[in-house]
Amino acid sequence: MKLSKPTLLIAAVIFRVAVVAPAQSHEAPKSSSVKLGDKVILIPAPEGFEEAISQFESVKRFFVKMESQGIDTLLAHLPTSDCELLTSRSRPALNLYTKVSVSNAITN
Repeated sequence: MKLSKPTLLIAAVIFRVAVVAPAQSHEAPKSSSVKLGDKVILIPAPEGFEEAISQFESVKRFFVKMESQGIDTLLAHLPTSDCELLTSRSRPALNLYTKVSVSNAITN
């Protein structure tokens, strides 16, 4: 049986979507925006880091627990390798990170 060109094209697209696309790595945004009062502030991720609180609930809980009362944790950046471990359900050591926090008085 000989396949027509449109059929081959459709088969190639399906192969690309089903096999190749999922194999591509996840790219986290290079910066995050936070709202403080009526201002929106753009905070870039350091080179080699990803914002992790928005991606991983366990990371959010960890950093929120660290803060004293009256402080809001806005962002936390982890090395990309730690985020990859979290994605594969492993637990990174969290030895290196950035954290952006503000007083509740500013955010209210």
